Amino acid sequence: MLHSLSTTDFTNLWSGSSWIILTIILFVSRWAFSKFNASDAEKGPRQVGHTIPFIGHALTMAKDKKTFFMNALKENKYQPFWILVAGRRHYIFSDLTDAGAIHKNENDISIRNIKSFLYTQVFGVSKPDADLIWDVNKEAYSVDRRWLLGREEQDKITSQYFRHVDHHMNGLTRRILQSDGKEISVDGLLTVVYLEGTSTIQTFYGDTTLRKHPQILEDMIYVVTKGFKPILFGVPRVLAPKPYAARDRIISAFAELAEELDQRDDVSGYFQERYTYINSRGVSRKAIGADMFRHLFASLLNSLPTTYLAVLHILQSEELIRAIRLELTTAGYNNISPEQRVEVLPEKTPLLRSVWFETLRMHNNLITLRNVERETNIATRPEWTLPKGAVVSVPAVLIHYNETLHPEPDVFQPTRFLDRSMGGKGENAGRTLKPFGGGSSYCPGRVFGEKQLMGFVAELVMRFDVELVEEEFAVPPVSDFDDLWKQPRSHWKLKQKVQN
Repeated sequence: MLHSLSTTDFTNLWSGSSWIILTIILFVSRWAFSKFNASDAEKGPRQVGHTIPFIGHALTMAKDKKTFFMNALKENKYQPFWILVAGRRHYIFSDLTDAGAIHKNENDISIRNIKSFLYTQVFGVSKPDADLIWDVNKEAYSVDRRWLLGREEQDKITSQYFRHVDHHMNGLTRRILQSDGKEISVDGLLTVVYLEGTSTIQTFYGDTTLRKHPQILEDMIYVVTKGFKPILFGVPRVLAPKPYAARDRIISAFAELAEELDQRDDVSGYFQERYTYINSRGVSRKAIGADMFRHLFASLLNSLPTTYLAVLHILQSEELIRAIRLELTTAGYNNISPEQRVEVLPEKTPLLRSVWFETLRMHNNLITLRNVERETNIATRPEWTLPKGAVVSVPAVLIHYNETLHPEPDVFQPTRFLDRSMGGKGENAGRTLKPFGGGSSYCPGRVFGEKQLMGFVAELVMRFDVELVEEEFAVPPVSDFDDLWKQPRSHWKLKQKVQN
């Protein structure tokens, strides 16, 4: 019977009284939500109403969470609020003191269940392995801090990265010299992905891993740009075979690396120590491979888009290009080896560092997520009760676009985080930027991420005369990799720079 109905028949079914009934239902639902919100206001943050039951604001956030959060905050007069997302309450905070209190209350408001979900759902690890990795990673955190935050060990990692970047930039130079007009045009985003991404893989995982599995970077980009959402939402493998296959190839390659770790002398000392320890604690090879993938996933998803966006901002200002080149030249950049650049970047390049911070401020779209493990409150809001099972979120954009903290937040100001004594605005990045989470899970890779960007940008502007091919190019608003991938691409014209 149903298959015989025409479009006209369906239209007739949904005419007259049917539409009236649906309208009444929606009206009553919205009234009930607003009434509940009013009675609940004294117990906690106000609710941002929604139309679709259970799903709530999930679709709106997936489309443009930056705009959604900023509009919702304004609607709630810049006070905390809560939203429904896939059946769960998400409490949204934007005040720095609230964020600090949330990060300190790690027993009641924890990231553990969220990380466990990502391990099992995104990286395909079993629940027992995910629990074990959580415990072991907490034990290995001292190794992370020593290698990623300690100056001596960090310099070992960074010097290798700078050496690989230099090697790949030499390849670009050869392409220019071999071209007919002694200039080439390149896709800006792909250039960053290939040079910075390949250099990062070689630095941590070794040349051997890349030679044996040359598709790793391509697979990771595929997972991020086309496969992440199907995997995250549990789409059956039969309906989305390519994302799962790409993910599994990466994990298999890294599981093989874990098996051969004592034979791979090109793997970073950091990974040698970290994964030798994790292996000794009985974590499965597949789970170790998944954890190595997580490291790559987190590193490149943050650094690659930020580098690309920073270059776009720099290339739109000849004055800024000249100032960065002068800063690098004054610091002696041209007279040292790639490995010695750790003595220059970032300590002797405060302007370039300010550009890094300003790019993070303007484009980073991270949301700090914590699960409420038991009914609790936070020190800054003792009168509000947060129910067990809710999610607490601190979107970085709400802090980064706070006009009190960052005047004229919609304007890219390269000297915003430069000291006033040097002609800058003197804003404090350590206090007012939150692109890397906080608390005990405050990302220790943030220091290397800074050097990833600065090492690439320094080489680019010191080696080449770089111009945007497009006469006008709008810089994309956020650094979400999958969003950037779909945006119109910037192309760069490269010529070998004449050394003065």
